[in-house]
Amino acid sequence: MVYVNIIKNASYENLNLIRRFFRGVNFKSVEITMEYDCQRGLPDEKDTKKWPFKAYLVGEKEIYDVQIYNLSVGYGGTGPHDFADILNFFKVPFDEEDVFTKRRMGHDGVIRLKFSR
Repeated sequence: MVYVNIIKNASYENLNLIRRFFRGVNFKSVEITMEYDCQRGLPDEKDTKKWPFKAYLVGEKEIYDVQIYNLSVGYGGTGPHDFADILNFFKVPFDEEDVFTKRRMGHDGVIRLKFSR
């Protein structure tokens, strides 16, 4: 298993790193989750287990466990769409309403998204 932890200040930098790192890799399966606490913001950057973005990617030769510290979801559809761009990059189908709105926010103020193919 290959562990990949990405922590850059800007969301687009994280997106660009994902695109470069996984360019040309074919995946048998992809599972992507995003869990973000709107009331608390980003977690401690040293605790990778609590980072909001996680991906489990099964490639033809390797299995990848990916975590990203900072990734823009889309600010109600008006801001950067880096999370949606990553879903598109990995060819994972998704409902834009789930990604760009707070429709999936729980009563505890946490948005939980899970997509797979």
